Amino acid sequence: MGPREEDNGVLLLSAVALVCGMIAFVPWLLEPTPAVASKNAQHVAYERPVSQEPVRVIMPFSPNTTPSQR
Repeated sequence: MGPREEDNGVLLLSAVALVCGMIAFVPWLLEPTPAVASKNAQHVAYERPVSQEPVRVIMPFSPNTTPSQR
């Protein structure tokens, strides 16, 4: 008495979907919750960013149509 032969594909698809769902869900369930940020981390977040050195800007590529000139 098992399932009809036409239903085997649907059963296989549902079994694979269930297993894949469990593979994705179980690690998410066991993942530790993030701790509340400490006062020091919150203080650093509100400070002004450190000034950075100037950045070299590179212009877009333009083909050299006259190879004798550089």
